[in-house]
Amino acid sequence: MRDYVVYHNPDRMPHPVSAVQSNSAFTDKDVTNAVGARIWVVGRDGSRYLLGAVFRATQRIAGQYGFRNGLAGEYGCRFGALADISSEAWFANLQSMCGNFAFGFTEITEPSVIAGLTAVAAANGCSSLP
Repeated sequence: MRDYVVYHNPDRMPHPVSAVQSNSAFTDKDVTNAVGARIWVVGRDGSRYLLGAVFRATQRIAGQYGFRNGLAGEYGCRFGALADISSEAWFANLQSMCGNFAFGFTEITEPSVIAGLTAVAAANGCSSLP
């Protein structure tokens, strides 16, 4: 399975990542190859980085909030403000792979980062990952 991180930019979105209510993600990048992949939604709240949601992308959708492209999924987990990943040992590696989240939508292939995201999801009540 492929894994992608999408950055929920607090300056462009109408709500913080802790208030994510749907299994969707938006980006200017091409998302054609991401259908079927697991999407990890990460955002910033002040100085903390939070895992807002994870879902399996099942379809491409129209962009919103000024982004050209979107993905939606039928199932997933949302975490609110609980899943702070800022102090995780693997977080610096994730941040580097995502260009300090400037890349917006990035495929993640590093096993330690995927394992770390999975562990945070499980610790925050997502017992069955999409």
